[in-house]
Amino acid sequence: ATIRAMNLTDLYLAEGYAALTRLAQQVGANPKYLYQCATGRRRPSPELAFRLIGAEPRLQFEEMYRTAKAAVGEGAELESVGVVADVQQEADRG
Repeated sequence: ATIRAMNLTDLYLAEGYAALTRLAQQVGANPKYLYQCATGRRRPSPELAFRLIGAEPRLQFEEMYRTAKAAVGEGAELESVGVVADVQQEADRG
């Protein structure tokens, strides 16, 4: 059986908050922080990403930094709006 590459969003959607809690305990991270990463509010540092990948083989580094295709909650939508606003401000300055 082929193991599909996942990111934290995929893991959260497939297995829920309990999976993030279990993973957080394994790598010494805060489950609320991993939830924020899974919902697009934050991104894990490269160091944390490698620890997460070591603890959960289905996670892949490239996937950890890919924008989630399906937004989870309002946070991912707000992040997108913020990025658009930042780009617009830069365009207005130029």
